Amino acid sequence: MWRSTGVRGLVLALGVAIAVGASADDEPVRVGKPHVLRVTHTTRVRVDPGTARLQVWHAKPLPRVWPGLAGPLGVTKATLAPPEARELATRSEGGIAWGWDVAAPPAGEVDFSSTFDMRSADRELRTSGLAIRWADVPQDTTALMKGLPALPRANARMREVVAKLKDKGKDPIETLVACCQWVNGNIAYTPGVTYATDDLDAICTGRGGHCGHRATVYLALCEAAGLPARRVAGYALLNHPRSGTGADDGNRHVWVQVHLPTLGWVEVEPAPHGSPFAISHRFVMCPFDLQARFVSAVSESGARSSPVAADTLHVVEVK
Repeated sequence: MWRSTGVRGLVLALGVAIAVGASADDEPVRVGKPHVLRVTHTTRVRVDPGTARLQVWHAKPLPRVWPGLAGPLGVTKATLAPPEARELATRSEGGIAWGWDVAAPPAGEVDFSSTFDMRSADRELRTSGLAIRWADVPQDTTALMKGLPALPRANARMREVVAKLKDKGKDPIETLVACCQWVNGNIAYTPGVTYATDDLDAICTGRGGHCGHRATVYLALCEAAGLPARRVAGYALLNHPRSGTGADDGNRHVWVQVHLPTLGWVEVEPAPHGSPFAISHRFVMCPFDLQARFVSAVSESGARSSPVAADTLHVVEVK
């Protein structure tokens, strides 16, 4: 929990540096009241005859800390069905999954469910009155990007877009907003595209994609601007019933964090309907290497496969 100490220091909350001792009105991140959501994530797997082993993992949302609220906010009261699931560490730092490992599962459809309460809150960076200059942005961002995936390399058009923004005197925050507008105007939301989310050339040629594709374009614009950035993966808790098959899940969502001088890592929605700095309490961060769930099967011959699976996410507010 964030506490005022009367000492002008810095604490990290929600990836944003907050001045200790500042009043709530002075904090650059506005945090709304906590919401408690009861989430039931069900994965229905079609088990083929001759399956010797079935593994199903569900992502456990990461705990988060916000200024002025008891925390960390996160998961409580988890109930798993079947109950034999274990908590497992993922490769992501702090990542946890609920995992089922079933030997010789019967052929047919089998459901795996995780039900949990999730405390979350709306949050928004207040940009009014923030004075951040390009001169404040470090020329060498190696330390900030250590351990993070390299940003996609912007193409010539993107570099021209960013250069024109700087020529117009846009500061880093104004540039981030203008880049969101560029993504909205140039990359249409098109969930059915077949090219990979990291294929920048294909995305720009096709001028469409889902949130993961649009985040890739935004990260490339950040690369052109010289701003450290990273992808954020998780859920948009939107009650999409039977939200996909195979590796798809209509409730998955990707957004980004950008590192700004004096603020730290700030959440940004790359293609927003309103402010790109307004993040809903329904955006829940999960381990990046898992994001939603993982399903794998091993046949009696030892061959590994990804069985057909469909996900349902049901969400109700309980407080």
